[in-house]
Amino acid sequence: MLPILEKINEPGEYIATFKDIRQWHSILNAAVFGGVVPKFGDIEIKFRRGQFASAVEDNKKRNPDDRCCPLRISPCFPSFKVFIIILAHEMIHAWEWVVIGRMSHGKTFFQWKEKLAEQGIPLNKRYHRKFLDIPEYL
Repeated sequence: MLPILEKINEPGEYIATFKDIRQWHSILNAAVFGGVVPKFGDIEIKFRRGQFASAVEDNKKRNPDDRCCPLRISPCFPSFKVFIIILAHEMIHAWEWVVIGRMSHGKTFFQWKEKLAEQGIPLNKRYHRKFLDIPEYL
């Protein structure tokens, strides 16, 4: 199987939509995660200074079977590649919250690193401009 990012590695800015987020969640879930990542509870597309996205712990007082994980995500990405890298990162947090009951950048988070690398998707705790090849003016 060819890595996802080699199949679609278009240059230029990428604008995310609800449809794109749901579609790529489904594709990544099947290709990388074996279908174990739950859908995000709610998706809010909104610019937030200093971050591309965050998965949010929700329903802390509910039964673990009812947990969900909303996603807050920027509408604009410097490239499709950055969008996929960030979405995959947040999908891991959604899986951690719903399945394990906590989010981290620890052992459970990094257990997905090799699977993501097989698809050409790097996994880090944080993504800096230089790592993502983002110009300083963005």
